[in-house]
Amino acid sequence: MRTYAAEPGQGGPRSGLADRTRLGAPTAAGQSSVCYASVMIEAVLFDNDGVLVDTEGLYFEAGRVTLAEFGIELTLEAYQEISLRQGRSVMDLGAERGFGAAKVATLRERRDHRYARSLERGVRVIPGAREAVARLRQDGKRLAIVTTCPGRYFDIQHRHTGLRAEFELVLVREDYPRSKPFADPYATAVRRLGLDASSCVAIEDTQRGIDAANAAGVRCFACASPMTRGTTFEGAVEVLESVRDLSAAVKRLERG
Repeated sequence: MRTYAAEPGQGGPRSGLADRTRLGAPTAAGQSSVCYASVMIEAVLFDNDGVLVDTEGLYFEAGRVTLAEFGIELTLEAYQEISLRQGRSVMDLGAERGFGAAKVATLRERRDHRYARSLERGVRVIPGAREAVARLRQDGKRLAIVTTCPGRYFDIQHRHTGLRAEFELVLVREDYPRSKPFADPYATAVRRLGLDASSCVAIEDTQRGIDAANAAGVRCFACASPMTRGTTFEGAVEVLESVRDLSAAVKRLERG
């Protein structure tokens, strides 16, 4: 069961907890110089695409092929900057070329249709994701998914993964006003869980996701996906080698 009609969150990109309490900066994967006071974590909030399911590459390819049909080149670097860092749609490239609203809408429709067809062929669960979820449940943590993925795609992605039933709360794009990197997705999740942001942590694979979590006052771990390797993940509590390391990372944070 999903929830809808969320209230707007507070804050925006690059604000919030990262600026208030960070005492150091993340270093290489699996390391961190960030120190926090000991705290009990009650809930872990998961991003979806790139953390639970390996779908970012499919979305990139759908956009790349669609734009190419209209004479626009979309490189991986441009996709990473526009979509995964800034949180904008790469279909904006059409508007920048002078395409009218109707033509840009056609671009989106074609991209969306192509992406949905690729999802129908099945998606891969990110290695270590099942183990991370199982360990955190054993640790007694409440689990939620906080994704910018529209509900229609989320349902296709998880039709056969078996992961949906492991989560107490799922928020998709329709469940909050502004998308990542704004605070709304994570602020909404915290409210719906009835918790304080300080008792929650997030796991993200993009800079826009880290910015959204921090803007909501939620500490955020980072783990690179195939599409975000090489990202510096500014503002992350710790950069993990694999999502399967999340339970151990949460325990380290709790110990302070």
